[in-house]
Amino acid sequence: MATFFLLTIFLAYVSLGLPDSALGVVWPNARPDFGASQDYAGYYTVVVTLCAMLSAVLSVKAVKRLGAGRIVAFSGLLTGSGILLFGILPLKELLFIPSVLLGFGAGAVDAVLNNYVAERYSSKIMSWLHACWGIGASIGPLIITAWIERGNWRAAFYTLGGIQLALAILFFCTLFLWKKDFRKSSSDAEQLPVPARPDYTMKNLAPWLCVIIFFIYVGIENTCGTWLKTLLYVDRGVDNTLAGVAVSVYYGSITGGRILFGLVAKRLGNRRSVIIGVISALCGACLLFVNVYPVSVAAVFLIGLGFAPIYPSMMHETARRFNRDTTTKTISFQLAAANAGAMIFTPVIGKIGAAFNMSVLIWCAIGGTALILALNTVLNKLTSYRKPTDGNGSDGAESAENTDGYSDTETTENTDGSELTRTGYAAVIKTASAADEA
Repeated sequence: MATFFLLTIFLAYVSLGLPDSALGVVWPNARPDFGASQDYAGYYTVVVTLCAMLSAVLSVKAVKRLGAGRIVAFSGLLTGSGILLFGILPLKELLFIPSVLLGFGAGAVDAVLNNYVAERYSSKIMSWLHACWGIGASIGPLIITAWIERGNWRAAFYTLGGIQLALAILFFCTLFLWKKDFRKSSSDAEQLPVPARPDYTMKNLAPWLCVIIFFIYVGIENTCGTWLKTLLYVDRGVDNTLAGVAVSVYYGSITGGRILFGLVAKRLGNRRSVIIGVISALCGACLLFVNVYPVSVAAVFLIGLGFAPIYPSMMHETARRFNRDTTTKTISFQLAAANAGAMIFTPVIGKIGAAFNMSVLIWCAIGGTALILALNTVLNKLTSYRKPTDGNGSDGAESAENTDGYSDTETTENTDGSELTRTGYAAVIKTASAADEA
């Protein structure tokens, strides 16, 4: 049952990725039926993004009232209905209605699932969860393209909407599973971790550094995916098909990288995974200056592979930095910032690239990854695990059995591979609980 529940969570994230690229793929074929211009789809994207940001922030209170399972199920209902309406509605002005539904549905389920997995499962599962998004984002365009080739773009939305609603029914039927605790019956589950800084709240700098990093990272990731083909095809004269292959390599290396990093995530730890990923992406971005196609593909692969662990590892580590209340709020703001980064970075770099040349994309990737590396270093120092001391200010040397069953000097592996001493473990838990109540 624990495995089936985990598969349900993975399916929820596949469903999150299914409609993400749908509008961009179908719009060139759909817009003549609406009498709309090519750039009109951008308005819908802005509405979806803004609603997703608002939904992610509101999910903090919603999950306390409804529970994670109901949020996931109702979000599936919202997104499924929104996708169907895109295929049904006849006027371009009416398409703002399904845009709102898609935004609120996607934002809520994204925030809830990330918080749920971060608190209950290993970094491997978090990495694979985000790989599932990539699977959904890859399947969606294939379904749409198949229907477009048959001359019926509306049927593509009917198909995607039907899949989403079928998954929503599955989520409603499995609501009872969300009430169970599978952490003892699943080898991939984890008990709620001891936070590095249980005393931190949203008034401290560290949670906001997490938010800023997500704003920058997702902005860069989305910008690279959007303008990479323009850099290769328009600016460098690479063949159209070969330029498209490079974009596929980029997204494929992100998805495949998350699967691979999931296999070694426990050994590396979240913090090391992020550092390795950022440095890899930075090297790939520098390599992209070389105007030779095979080298460009290698650079793109390195960038995608480097990006792979950043999002899931940063998200998973949030629950290990702060207490539960601060974690929930930080994750919701991280997701809102991620949407904002994608919405702001992509058009700004596009405008600058159109005015000069798209090589600005490379400088954006280099500057962004270097800034992430610097901010992450500060964040890790602010949320480093501190070895508690006894009342005299020295490390507790004597071992005594606490009421929680742990020895005062028992050690456990930290997420970055180091050892965390459980001296005063019970006191840390009490501090975290007091922070939650506050």
